[in-house]
Amino acid sequence: EFAEIESLDVGKTITSARAIDVPFTVFLWRYYAGWATKLYGKTLDLSLPPSGAFFSYVRREPVGVVGCIIPWNYPLAQVSFKVAPALAAGCTTVVKPAEQASLANLRLAEL
Repeated sequence: EFAEIESLDVGKTITSARAIDVPFTVFLWRYYAGWATKLYGKTLDLSLPPSGAFFSYVRREPVGVVGCIIPWNYPLAQVSFKVAPALAAGCTTVVKPAEQASLANLRLAEL
């Protein structure tokens, strides 16, 4: 379905969309979904004397709303490059697709 939409959207052959765009998009979503469980804070001991008296920590938290402006070329892959890591980090996104090629982005948002 996404290959057909991508073909209609940007004039790409459906064979190219099936062979390249859709598998790459699936790879991106799976890759960034794997990072969702690996983003956590850490407590670090400092090497300042007296040893163990001080520590620092890294706190991982969402930065807030992420604005994603999507170009017309490779719309499915481009939206995945921007939205998937933001969602994995816990951020919300606002997507502004290109006027010339927005069908794939709209269908992805429906999912």
